[in-house]
Amino acid sequence: MLKRASSTVAVLAFAVAPLAVATPASASHTTITGASVSNFVYGTQSSRTFTVTVKVDTESPEETDVSFSLEPANPKCVMFEYGDLRWTSGRTFTGRVLLTQSDLYDGNACAGDWKLETNAIDFSAAGGYDDDARIVRFKRQSRIVNHNASPEPVKPGGTVRVTADLQRANWNTFKYGALGGRSTTLQFKRTGGSYAKIKTVTSSSTGHLSASVQQSRSGCYRWVFPGFSTTASSTSAVDCVAVG
Repeated sequence: MLKRASSTVAVLAFAVAPLAVATPASASHTTITGASVSNFVYGTQSSRTFTVTVKVDTESPEETDVSFSLEPANPKCVMFEYGDLRWTSGRTFTGRVLLTQSDLYDGNACAGDWKLETNAIDFSAAGGYDDDARIVRFKRQSRIVNHNASPEPVKPGGTVRVTADLQRANWNTFKYGALGGRSTTLQFKRTGGSYAKIKTVTSSSTGHLSASVQQSRSGCYRWVFPGFSTTASSTSAVDCVAVG
């Protein structure tokens, strides 16, 4: 079950928790092989639940306790999260973390590196203990809206103008705002084909994207934004133009 504590308590928890556990005699039978937070991206919603998944190589998963803590690098951001994980199947343990708007005390500065720490204790006769720490990226949601390709239809070899607006969640206001100065790729897929890059466009200061292309075959357009360290990737809706 998820528990929550203030950032002050977090320092104490990380310092004392390892001493409070009696480690089994052998640590060689238990190894944490992976840990992640699913789709660790937040937009403008009031709250969002994330799944923490930990993979543990252990002799007796049904007798192994696994726990986690999740803490932002920015101490002003949020109360750190911690809790126990449930064995689901095989060597997989999962749990959930709920974040709300009120948790993101420092707004946009909460995006970036967070530390995910996990530990596993096998209480079977085989025994074993392991802990792990790794960095996960917490990102602001992006989106591409107002996508339009025109005219529809177009004459063979005619010029099509494709436009859209690139936006990103602002955690200071919890509204979407323009994301300017970012490279975004325009892709085209002819009928029955696959998407391929046509050109890369840099969004304006207002987040606007615009490109003109000559089209000889019917097909569909979309924009793809690759994202970066603090902002998630996104793909626009599809707009198709027939040639005729």
